[in-house]
Amino acid sequence: MLKNPKILYASVSVIPGLAANSVHVCKMAQSFLNKGYENTFIGIRPHFFSSLDMSLLRRKYGLTRDIELITFPRIRGLKMIYYLYQIKKFVKKYNPDLIYTRSIFLAYKLLNLNKKIVFECHDRLTEEELDKFKTVCNSENLIKIVLISGALKTLFQDEYKISADRIVVAHDGVDIERFANPLCPADARKELDLPEKFTVTYSGHLYDGRGIDVIFELAKIYSDVNFIIVGGREEHIQSHKETMKKIGLTNMVFIGYVDNSSVPGYLFAADVLLMPYQEKVRSSGNTGNISEWMSPLKMFEYMAASRGIISSDLPVLHEVLNDKNCQFCPPADYDAWSKALARYIEDPVLRTAHGKQAYEDVADYTWDKRVENIMSAIQL
Repeated sequence: MLKNPKILYASVSVIPGLAANSVHVCKMAQSFLNKGYENTFIGIRPHFFSSLDMSLLRRKYGLTRDIELITFPRIRGLKMIYYLYQIKKFVKKYNPDLIYTRSIFLAYKLLNLNKKIVFECHDRLTEEELDKFKTVCNSENLIKIVLISGALKTLFQDEYKISADRIVVAHDGVDIERFANPLCPADARKELDLPEKFTVTYSGHLYDGRGIDVIFELAKIYSDVNFIIVGGREEHIQSHKETMKKIGLTNMVFIGYVDNSSVPGYLFAADVLLMPYQEKVRSSGNTGNISEWMSPLKMFEYMAASRGIISSDLPVLHEVLNDKNCQFCPPADYDAWSKALARYIEDPVLRTAHGKQAYEDVADYTWDKRVENIMSAIQL
């Protein structure tokens, strides 16, 4: 392997953006640098940004260092044509040893540059993507396929006939150092001006299948508990606030979107963290179904926060979680969720034990370790 390969991380993520993929790619770009790789990250910026200030990205994504970032404007109607032209131009100038991308479109279009390529995938491929994927797989320039879970690896082996030796499984990760000095719930609530009462928190988007109905049911049952929802798009939040008003709930608080750098504080303010994914989970854009092979960013942030976690009992989540670091519930069994929450409320020792174990377990899932594992599997 080359001692210090030059890596180009070519992304179609909008930076800055609200989607989880923009967090993921920025964290990976940072960790490539942390592990000593010369890495340049290319992304798309919204048309209303003429340039990007690194302090904005540090705050928005919780980055601890500046990343080598080049962005090109999002041009309506010409986005991918213009963007591809700029990337090819940059590749010829930068001359990277490796192109890393989550876009099968970019992997396909960059094959003729004769550069080694690693393709990372988080979902089943569409019919249109599958044709491009087959072409990429037949090229000797593709050296590895990185998949987000063991379940997705099984799908790629069974449906796409990809051999195991071409695949690296790498779950999502967390910057664990950002959680190294946790506040106790009471202090965190005081800092955020939240009510001083037992607090249950959900962090993330509010797309279909994220389990907001479960949270509503719990809020009805536990009127003396404060339920905090961090994140979500404004249209979803307003819809849920109207529902709250109709049914007379006063113990749910929708914080709205916060920068990733602020997420640890809100998780520290919780006594219990909820991950109520349903059997069909929509991805960014409220499309598709990722419930069989997802590896949610929030899961690792929850674990790093050292709090009691109640999670939907989906097979893929067992790749990381177990009954020593969380409680599992059938996705739509409201009674089971209610009993699990009661167990944590009544047994702070169990809550603390699960939180401690989760923190210990998540040490294997840092972004830096993710990069280590991927790069150790790559021969350049």
